[in-house]
Amino acid sequence: AVHVAQDHPMFGVGVRQFQPRCVDPKYGPNGTTADTLRCPLHPHNFYLGWLAESGVVGLGLLSLMLGSWAWLLVTRWRQWWGNPVATGLVVALS
Repeated sequence: AVHVAQDHPMFGVGVRQFQPRCVDPKYGPNGTTADTLRCPLHPHNFYLGWLAESGVVGLGLLSLMLGSWAWLLVTRWRQWWGNPVATGLVVALS
């Protein structure tokens, strides 16, 4: 995922385009069996997947969104803490 992201740093390769691009021979040999297969369906790191598929711009926007959610949770914790449904959603999403 890092090598794919280095080739397409700003906007990435596109949504769901990691696996088709990863099998390109310039990223190295790809095996045929499960134990030597270099390119899975997706990178197994969430943030590297976003970086490879949407680039620095997409990863930055994702980080801003997650940061704004965290800011809202921290600044308004009294509003949701007493509500069991809201508390369950926060716990499930974190």
